[in-house]
Amino acid sequence: MKISDNYQSEKFHILLITAVQKFLKEHIDSAMKSEAIDYETYGSPKQVKLKLIVQLSGRISTVLGDLDRTFMFLAKDRKLINEHYTDLETQEEYYDYHLENFYIRLATLLDVIGKLGNEVYDLGLKKDKVSAYVFKDKAKSEGFEKISQITVELIEKIDEYKKARHSKLHTGESEFKIFRKIVIWEDLMKMIDSEVDPLLSEHTDEEIKKQLNELKDFTLEIIQLIENFMDEASLKLEEYITEDDK
Repeated sequence: MKISDNYQSEKFHILLITAVQKFLKEHIDSAMKSEAIDYETYGSPKQVKLKLIVQLSGRISTVLGDLDRTFMFLAKDRKLINEHYTDLETQEEYYDYHLENFYIRLATLLDVIGKLGNEVYDLGLKKDKVSAYVFKDKAKSEGFEKISQITVELIEKIDEYKKARHSKLHTGESEFKIFRKIVIWEDLMKMIDSEVDPLLSEHTDEEIKKQLNELKDFTLEIIQLIENFMDEASLKLEEYITEDDK
């Protein structure tokens, strides 16, 4: 089962899809028939906003799909790592690279959540400046306490990993490596051009598997917080969708 399969947020997406399907085909057809029509800006202000919300909510699923692929690479049979990536000097390089990708996806999730919240709650923050950090403060100041608190919980959960990413950017060395305590015997024995005892290799496999399971559990907690965010945001989205019909 993929990590992304745990992400549902049905209420939000059903509301959104039901609203946009009323005009989406017309907008797509119009944009395809005329180069003068920009699909993204075509339609009423409300329709334009709803299309942007569709795009942003879709990006969450895209990022979670990226995390699926990251876990796929991290779970690769270690016997094949050096065989398939001959330019890598060590297996540790392979794991560090994909963990960095993991950190990048987490940071991207925070950016998307901030931008999505800004649109749903109509906070008027600049689209190129908004992030989860900015959104939580603005939402709280506007009286949206619950969505702000959920965002705070998400930030706190991810912050340890994002700080590690920033450390890598500024120093060239990440301070946070979930595999730093694991001895990769193949790397050590390669230095002295010696074979690895199968028992030692099996122990390394088990330790890596354990760390990956912990990383997956962490990711599931992130997904649950995102679902909490989307469920709360669905209340505001429903209000926005129906307000002109009152």
